[in-house]
Amino acid sequence: MMPRKKRVPNQKTSMKSKQVAPLTHTAVLTHIESGVYVSISVMMLGALIGGFGFVMAFAKGFEAPVASPTPDASASVVSFSEFIFPDDGENTNEYLIRLREAATVADVEQFMEVTKSDEKTPVDARSSIADAFTSVKPAFPELETVNSENAGGGKFSNWYLVSFTGPSIDIKSVERLLGSTELIESVEPNAVFTIAELALARPRTPYPEPALDPSDPFLYTSRSWGQLYPDTWPLKMISAKNAWDVLYLKRGDINQDGKIDQQDVKLLDQNINEDLTALVSPWERGDVNGDEGLDQGDVDYLAAHLTGGPAPVDYSKNSATIAVIDTGIDATHEDLQGRIWTNVDEVADNSIDDDGNGFVDDVHGWDFTHCVGSQCAVEKSEDNDPRDQHGHGTHVAGTLVANINNQKGIVGVCPYCTVMPIQGIDSTGYGYLDDLARSVLYAVDSGADVINMSWISVIQSDLLHSVITYASQQGVVLVAGAGNSNSNVGSYVPAGYDEVITVTSVDHFGVKSDFSNWGKVDVAAPGGDSIRVHNGYEQSPFTGRNILSLRAAGTDMYGDGTSIVKNLYYRARGTSMSSPHVSGLAGLVITRHPEFTGEQVRETIEESAIDAMHVPYACEAHSDSATCSTSPSATCYWGIEFNEVDNSYCRQYDAFDPCEADPQCVWFWDLYSCVGGVKQCQSWDVEYGPGADQYTGSGIINAYRALYYHPS
Repeated sequence: MMPRKKRVPNQKTSMKSKQVAPLTHTAVLTHIESGVYVSISVMMLGALIGGFGFVMAFAKGFEAPVASPTPDASASVVSFSEFIFPDDGENTNEYLIRLREAATVADVEQFMEVTKSDEKTPVDARSSIADAFTSVKPAFPELETVNSENAGGGKFSNWYLVSFTGPSIDIKSVERLLGSTELIESVEPNAVFTIAELALARPRTPYPEPALDPSDPFLYTSRSWGQLYPDTWPLKMISAKNAWDVLYLKRGDINQDGKIDQQDVKLLDQNINEDLTALVSPWERGDVNGDEGLDQGDVDYLAAHLTGGPAPVDYSKNSATIAVIDTGIDATHEDLQGRIWTNVDEVADNSIDDDGNGFVDDVHGWDFTHCVGSQCAVEKSEDNDPRDQHGHGTHVAGTLVANINNQKGIVGVCPYCTVMPIQGIDSTGYGYLDDLARSVLYAVDSGADVINMSWISVIQSDLLHSVITYASQQGVVLVAGAGNSNSNVGSYVPAGYDEVITVTSVDHFGVKSDFSNWGKVDVAAPGGDSIRVHNGYEQSPFTGRNILSLRAAGTDMYGDGTSIVKNLYYRARGTSMSSPHVSGLAGLVITRHPEFTGEQVRETIEESAIDAMHVPYACEAHSDSATCSTSPSATCYWGIEFNEVDNSYCRQYDAFDPCEADPQCVWFWDLYSCVGGVKQCQSWDVEYGPGADQYTGSGIINAYRALYYHPS
């Protein structure tokens, strides 16, 4: 593969910080390693895989099954539900082996041939394994044509894919057989992965009111699907608008007349010397030399600029590339124009591998998938068209980089970053280990600064961990969703790897989503609501699918038509949705500090997160109490007020509040039923904090704080 653009390799740094006014000091993060006691109803997916004769189930990244997979007469789906737990079934007809240094493919083929007639080999092993042997081929075929000096080539060229056909094969027998020869260093199944679909504390110093006023409509709307809070509440929760001020605000134009002149110097001088703070709002507008403060140096710097000196700092000239390894991306979407990565060393459609990386015409990424469905019901060829026919990858990409100020839709967390489309997950939501490992290697060697991995498995893999380790060593920031089984994340990959920033999900109150995994997670980010149920029915204000992003053309992830918003946009939930909020923040940090190592970016994100406290979040005042007098059967929902300017605590509008005397008690929602014209109150989800067992202790990411954090 072509050499990756240079970034400083990761270096371990001590966890010390320097915060600059007006921000608070770094929060101390905590972790809860024990169970989270939130009950959820879970049903299992049983899938009879081909003729292998075993049952597997996978942690799905969304609340309903994907579009119907390619029919397979041998597949038997028992039932679907919101969360599908994985089990430890590992049978497969494909295995990944790592050959020892002196071994060759011919050696393996000869070994299998001899085994067929070797009387020392048990009959069952000969018949079900050796006789079923089909082929052995490179797991990374592109490395066969890549120069050895390229970064990834020498590290993974000794991995091979061994295939079998025929009757059921027991994995332990395969491992015993292949492991019995000194030719092979390790054996593991070509496992199947699936897409993986804390409360906010008030800063001691109020954040400034954001100055940028983007034209994207969903930034200003609420109730687009009947909810009682802003459509793009995640951006408010992580203070994205304030972060955009830091990076994209025009500095030096103090009076905002579109030019920088002597009047601006005069106003800035007055601000510094006479404390006329209203003249500079927010304060970043006057920080023209980029030293994260307002002082006489800024006045002198701006005056010098008028006589030929350097221009005010402009971070918007920097950017970051975020690889999205997923179901592909709909590059034609109106909100992604200009945001798709281009391989500048490749000439489009000339059928030549111009850059010598082993991939022909990979101008806008690559589709690595070789199968459709968990049973490989349909085989396909990889190609240079990673278009999204599922919807998951496009939704992730929108959260990352959707355009700002285009008068369309939403805004991504890092709206001037670019996304590198890499398809490692097929159109039904499944991806094979070898495809995903190759995807990670491609992203690293193609120059990605960040890799978003919203997919998960319980099958441990030496190959995947090796590729992840290589990526980390190259300074790439790796981000993965924690998974959606409400269980300990330590059992899952890639989320459980130390090299990865593991992200759990919080709802619009800032509380851990009921589905989200917990344990050794690193940070929390918006990923969707828990589902509140009353009298057997989901309450519409608590609909779980409340992360609004982009819809790939012609797709409907949940298959029920209810999550489509204005045709081109879509609501979803899961740690798949929380992960890109963190990947986008990594892009913002790299935009502000391109000199940071990957480890410094990680430290910045984790240490600038805000400690979890049990405080409700982000509802607007709302009451339908009038219906009580006119409609005896009506249900009246009452909301919570949120101050967007200074992130102050919510004020509840409750006729009866059991938490009134306890400042650490939160009554998340009240249901007022009208019976005979009399309002009757019933509450549920009364929880206590901070430090309650119901949610993880990891801090929620905060984009504004992160841009002013300084790793040591």
